Amino acid sequence: MRIFRTLGSILKRGKSICVAEAFYTLTLPLIKISILLFYRGIFLGRRFEIMTYIIGAFVLAWFAAGFFLGMFGCHPIRANWDVNLDPITNCVNQRAEYIGTSIPNILADVAFLCLPVYPVWHLQMSRRSKSAVFGMFLLGGL
Repeated sequence: MRIFRTLGSILKRGKSICVAEAFYTLTLPLIKISILLFYRGIFLGRRFEIMTYIIGAFVLAWFAAGFFLGMFGCHPIRANWDVNLDPITNCVNQRAEYIGTSIPNILADVAFLCLPVYPVWHLQMSRRSKSAVFGMFLLGGL
C-alpha cells in the first residue's frame, strides 16, 4: 500500500472533490423543485400554490448561496484544490460553510414533509385512509 502520494494525484483528487461538490449543489435543488412541481400537480388551491412558491424561492436561494460559496469560498479559486497555495490563500471556514448550508437544507426537508399535511387532512376520507396517505408522503422523507 502506498502511503505517500504524488502532488499530481493530490491535485487531481482535490479537483474531483470540487466537481463533485458542484454537482451535488446543483442536483439537490433540482430534485427539490421537481418534488414541488409534483405536489403542485396533486394539490390545488391558491394557499398551497403560494406555499410552493415560497419554499421554491427558499430552495433556489439556498442553491445560489451554496454554489457560489463552494466555488468562490477561497481566494484565489485554485486554492480549493491546490495545497501548495496554502500560505497565500484566504478561505472561508469550511465547518461553518457546511453547517450554514446544511441547516437550510434540513429546514427545506421539514417544509417538504409538512407541505401536504393540510390538504390531506381536509380530504373526505376515513382517518385510516388519511394515515395511509400521510405514511406514503413520509416515506418520501427517508
